[in-house]
Amino acid sequence: MLAYFRGQRNPILLYFVVGVICIVMLSFGLVAKQYSPKPSWVLKVNGKKVPLTRYLASYHQIIGYFQSLLKGQFDPSMLQYFQVYSTVLENLKERELLDYFAQNQHLVFSTEFVRDQILKEEGFKDDGQFSFDQYKRVLARGLPFSPIKPKDYEDYLGQIYVVQTLNRVIRNAFHLPKEHQDILEKLRQIEYKVTLYPLTPKHIQAKTKLKKEEIAAFASDTKNLPAIQNAYFKQSAKYSQKGTYEAKHILLPNVTEEEKKTSKDLADQLYTQLVTDPGQFEALVKKHSVDPSSKDKGGRLGKLTSGEIKEELEAALKTLKPGEVGKPIVTNLGIHIPVLIASTPEATTPLEKVKSELAEQVLMDQKRGELVEIYQPILISHFKNRDIKEVKRILTTTLRIKPEETGFFSPYQSLIQPVGQAFPLKQYVLHNELEAGDFVEEIIKLGGTPYVIQIKAKKEAFEATTKTKGAKEQFLTQMNLKWQDHVYAKFKKSLEQRYPIIVNQEAIAAFKKRHSRTEQAAQ
Repeated sequence: MLAYFRGQRNPILLYFVVGVICIVMLSFGLVAKQYSPKPSWVLKVNGKKVPLTRYLASYHQIIGYFQSLLKGQFDPSMLQYFQVYSTVLENLKERELLDYFAQNQHLVFSTEFVRDQILKEEGFKDDGQFSFDQYKRVLARGLPFSPIKPKDYEDYLGQIYVVQTLNRVIRNAFHLPKEHQDILEKLRQIEYKVTLYPLTPKHIQAKTKLKKEEIAAFASDTKNLPAIQNAYFKQSAKYSQKGTYEAKHILLPNVTEEEKKTSKDLADQLYTQLVTDPGQFEALVKKHSVDPSSKDKGGRLGKLTSGEIKEELEAALKTLKPGEVGKPIVTNLGIHIPVLIASTPEATTPLEKVKSELAEQVLMDQKRGELVEIYQPILISHFKNRDIKEVKRILTTTLRIKPEETGFFSPYQSLIQPVGQAFPLKQYVLHNELEAGDFVEEIIKLGGTPYVIQIKAKKEAFEATTKTKGAKEQFLTQMNLKWQDHVYAKFKKSLEQRYPIIVNQEAIAAFKKRHSRTEQAAQ
């Protein structure tokens, strides 16, 4: 919950008013009877139980957030995609920790302050003025059989304000140290381009000769079958051929209600004509079809690949023989009257036919993998001895690695192509005064792949010019926010150590099971 409210101010009340106001009282147990599978607590914070109803409240708040974000298109099937259950648990843990910390520090909001905020809320106004009657009406609509009392609502909002303000005060206390700003400012004025030498079997081009007998023995050994099957699966596209269709059609409009009726009647009429006399097809295309791409080609659609055309059209073509006219079908494009000209079926090359080829690939990868294992420690040794010539020889002559190259990047970038997240690379560039031609004198992993890295070029970045003063401020702001996230995460961890948390997994499992059934039934 707190993750959503972070950075929000007055909109917090509107959020409660428009969709989640009924959730508030769940935290106080007013409808606990309806939503209380045994056991009834979800967390223990420093020994104090947090009721399951608070988890339910937080759950509905997160759902409400996604529904508003997706403009009502949120579907229960998205729960797993958005990791809602784990998000709810983490948010609730965070809120309860801060709430517990606030209580121990005797931090409270006055009733006057809370009411002053409520007075500003549009949802409680009538003709532009706050109306206590409107306020009570909105709260009364929260729960049909348990109207929410203003005092309970105000107490709960007071707790929310305490936690929210405490969060903001703590985060604002953390700023990027000056020495870090200086380093980052220096980095942002320089851009690098690097050459990457991936130490993986597929990038090694070293000549490895395999005898036919060796390949045959490898292919026939049953212990190698899983590796061969995996290689076959990975290259399924290579060994599979999709079905194709050559077809032509007449397309009739089907958007307005009038078109739907008129086109349906016309389609039935044209189908009957074509079944009797297929030779009329081209003339009828010119007279009736609204498909501009095929109308001047006699309705011909060219070569169509299975899986890449409208499902309804493909399903119809599958049932037709060459030259046969299909019954009218409806897609979102209109009403089609299809004719199949020719087709080729889907085909898959059996594993047994390519087993030898795959065995050779797998065996070659294994031997190249052995080369990686042999030469990695040798490269590390050469780096320690500053023997860069030997490093180059191994990479280019012995292993013949096919290198990759990045474009220019600044070390503060979040992504570097082609490796993606490259934080270790940025750290090495940061701590070593590297120039063009220099190697990063260590094998480092980027995205799980070990690389030897050489600086190809170095230049002053565009951001360093006086024209981009705003970019500098924006950059430092972003760095400050990331630094705050980092330090705030440490603060939360210290709170967990100070106020130990126990999660009741049994209660969460029961909750998930119950709500899963409810949501499935609702679909």
